[in-house]
Amino acid sequence: MKKTISPASNKNPGVGKSTSSKNEKLEKRIKALEEEVTKPHDDSEKMSELLRELQDLRPNLSQALRIAELESNLNRGLTDRAVDEVRRIAAESHTAREVRKIGYRLKQDGGYVRAIILYKIANDLYQTGVSVNNSKKTAMSGSPDEDAKWIINRLRDVKFAVKALVNENPDTNINSIERGIAYMGDILNCLRALEGLDPEDKALKVSACILDIASVYDDLKQYNQSVELGEKGLTVLREEFGELCSNYKFYGMMLNNLGIAYRNSGDYARAAHCYVTAIEADEKATDYATEEEREENMQMKKGNLEIAARMMAKHS
Repeated sequence: MKKTISPASNKNPGVGKSTSSKNEKLEKRIKALEEEVTKPHDDSEKMSELLRELQDLRPNLSQALRIAELESNLNRGLTDRAVDEVRRIAAESHTAREVRKIGYRLKQDGGYVRAIILYKIANDLYQTGVSVNNSKKTAMSGSPDEDAKWIINRLRDVKFAVKALVNENPDTNINSIERGIAYMGDILNCLRALEGLDPEDKALKVSACILDIASVYDDLKQYNQSVELGEKGLTVLREEFGELCSNYKFYGMMLNNLGIAYRNSGDYARAAHCYVTAIEADEKATDYATEEEREENMQMKKGNLEIAARMMAKHS
């Protein structure tokens, strides 16, 4: 049985003067760095030296997370080292599911950066230590469907934490936001590499995750990146389904979201084209539960088309 170390605790297991002294030294240095980053000046050399010293003192999980968060916010080029230390400590004392639960609790308490780090590590641990960039991956649980569910949920855990950082202050949190987006891309690669999934189901899942990442760029008002991802999501569907894309209501939703991204970027003609294509797709979709659901979705897209038409007329 693995020994659990609470991340809420600032003490390592064990007692004695040496452990107490080390923890006191760590806490003092961590607080010094936390105070340093709030100052208007930017002494990169001083802060980088503090970070290295903190890591060399072998922190516990809670302390290592605080250090990794500071490095993520500072973006001093040492973040990977700090996250690797968190991963090492977590792997020694926690399962992937336990790490995810700790991340969830941190997110609930507003510790979004630390939560993002732990969600990524939880997914890494779930992959049984295999690199996320490995081109081949077998089912970690014995069920490709269960593995896909885990991977998608971790990507969305990161997404919600990143969106919380955007809502807090996108400028101040930009380094951690960008790291979170990169983590989402890494986790998406795990889904792409997963073997044993039904190819059609996998295409739908991958395109949905691409849409999740695009939604973060929407929140950041980086609409060109959102457009690029939206087009990639549609390509995944078209490559798998060909002309049968319109059988799926999700295809119409992808087109509608891409239209919104084009509209926000100022390309009203392409936005209108997306809405028209989305409406046509809805008419053909075979997976609507009711005709009322189909009509509701079509009306929403028609409303978006009217907005795009007005914007085109206004800027013509």
